[in-house]
Amino acid sequence: MLGAGYAVLAAVIFVAAALRQRQVERALGAGRYEDVGKWVVLGLTLVATLLALGTLSVIVAPP
Repeated sequence: MLGAGYAVLAAVIFVAAALRQRQVERALGAGRYEDVGKWVVLGLTLVATLLALGTLSVIVAPP
């Protein structure tokens, strides 16, 4: 289950990176700066933290 979570997180990051690249290119072409959405960063951070904690619990939990 954790592996699937990491795979989904990776896919979301790849899609977000591609969208961000287009966003930055358009903004630079217009001579402006486009900030990264705080909710995107917060969401990715929360999901990654939950996966890390889940992984840690699997590592330290007795078999």
